[in-house]
Amino acid sequence: MRSFVAFFVLVGSCNGGIRVQELLESAQAALKAGTADADVASAVSQATFSEKLDLAVVEELESRGAGPETVEALEKLRWVSSKLLPATGIALFEAPAVPGVAERDEVIAVARMEALRYTTGLPDFICTQSVSRFEDAKFTQNWKPLDTLKVATAYNGKAEKYKLLEIKGKTTSKDFRKVGGFRSSGEFGGTLRAIFAEKSKTEFRWDRWSRLRGRVAYVFSYRVAKADSTYSVGYSTFTTRGNSVTGMVGSVWIDRETKRVLRLTSEAEELPAEWPIRATPSMMDYDWADVGGVAYLLPRRVDSRVIRVQNQRRNVTEFSEYKKFSAKATVSFEAAP
Repeated sequence: MRSFVAFFVLVGSCNGGIRVQELLESAQAALKAGTADADVASAVSQATFSEKLDLAVVEELESRGAGPETVEALEKLRWVSSKLLPATGIALFEAPAVPGVAERDEVIAVARMEALRYTTGLPDFICTQSVSRFEDAKFTQNWKPLDTLKVATAYNGKAEKYKLLEIKGKTTSKDFRKVGGFRSSGEFGGTLRAIFAEKSKTEFRWDRWSRLRGRVAYVFSYRVAKADSTYSVGYSTFTTRGNSVTGMVGSVWIDRETKRVLRLTSEAEELPAEWPIRATPSMMDYDWADVGGVAYLLPRRVDSRVIRVQNQRRNVTEFSEYKKFSAKATVSFEAAP
């Protein structure tokens, strides 16, 4: 581990910052050697770049075994380096040829069919959401922990309902709608429908190939115009409140083999200029989960942020304990906020 740390310090001090390819090679060597996630993250966090770190590099390192702490450190470096020149000479993985127009159209058509089938084919289920909430008061990506929430969630095919179970690890009877901070909904199909529904008239554009958690995926950017959107954003303060349907932009990662969506990002477009909210970036990852003996592709993790005039807030939500919903369930759920 000591030599791994020394590499970053040495190269950074001698050359005014390391190249992304150098980071990639050193991090891969550390992961192959079985270096602990915390140690790799500590070393990565000391790196100073001479060029821009792209999301594709983070995805590749995650596919090669980078743990959550390392990924978090890489994400911060991605933000810090965002205004540098693009990296060159990056060797990630042996990507297929860029798909032609016909293949792209077919991929989107099949992905749309799979997404809409998915949203109508989910069983009624319950799961647990573990939410870690943070604040960054100075826009430095140094996230200060605020609290943690444990939330029971029920999905019945038409709506999501919630029951707040714990705050900071302690049992609570507090109403989830009154817990404060920002919240999101639509993880169980709503966002997919908003993107792939024909009435959304979504514009898809080819972006790149990705290897996400070991799966080769098509990456398309997308845009839903405000006139065709169902994406809703609202806010409330002590003195003002607002709610607006906005346009939506983001990207979708579509599994090359199954044509299922593995990841999506979403963000409001055309927020009202007078609002205190400036942006709402969110990234949702899907993974297979067992529900009543059947495997379904369900939300695994959501990283949502609200960038405001004075600061930015962040919710990191982990989904677990998926179970088929029973009519005998004793938890009393609240409607989606």
